[in-house]
Amino acid sequence: MVRWFSEAQEKATSKIFDLLSYCELTYWVESGSLLLATRDEYIPKKEDFDIGAMFDEEKIKKLEAQLRDLDASFQLSTYNGDVYKVKIKFVNCIPIDIIFYESYNDTLLSPQKYYSSFHRKYLSPLLYAKRILFKQDANNNNTQMENFVLDNNSIFYRVGTWNIPKKLIGNINISNKSGFRVPENLNDYLTYRYGNWMTPNKNLWIFHIHDGGFSKLDIETIKQVSSNPLNKKIFNES
Repeated sequence: MVRWFSEAQEKATSKIFDLLSYCELTYWVESGSLLLATRDEYIPKKEDFDIGAMFDEEKIKKLEAQLRDLDASFQLSTYNGDVYKVKIKFVNCIPIDIIFYESYNDTLLSPQKYYSSFHRKYLSPLLYAKRILFKQDANNNNTQMENFVLDNNSIFYRVGTWNIPKKLIGNINISNKSGFRVPENLNDYLTYRYGNWMTPNKNLWIFHIHDGGFSKLDIETIKQVSSNPLNKKIFNES
């Protein structure tokens, strides 16, 4: 079974798994968390723990009601009125991110903000310094987070799209190595996202540049440019 950087994180994440099952949401561990669990069999103390789930408005409302009874803070992120992400934060734990995907043709789509090189080079260091100066330690702060509305017209970020071929997710399996719910075509999924995923990448990883599952096009544009089954060429056009 996968090892965790702390028992508290393992218990918190297991609690969220139980809530997702209780709300009958189809979910799986994804992105970097799935990569580390599969390749290294270890979940380190990194920025967040990643979970993918199928969008279902009523079931997400049920999940929100359950989260209000937890000893944790959470943030709902919306795009065009729909919840596309929930960030959950327990005390002394890294955040747990649940990304909701809508089904379109043969692909699962979810909006995602990303930053320009100017923001990464100049604004991000300033925001980090401010957080340190005022001791806003995300690992210990459990105050309720404000909800977030993703805006295509924002001057601070741009809007792209996570895109995952349905065939890679397929039927969700329970991994013998990690015990997590994982995509059916696990190896192909990780290759699609990370290329040669068995070899750790020692270079700086910028998801909107290096991740094969990300497009700089927003969802509306992707749907406009193709009414046929989507493909990676369309996704990666900018």
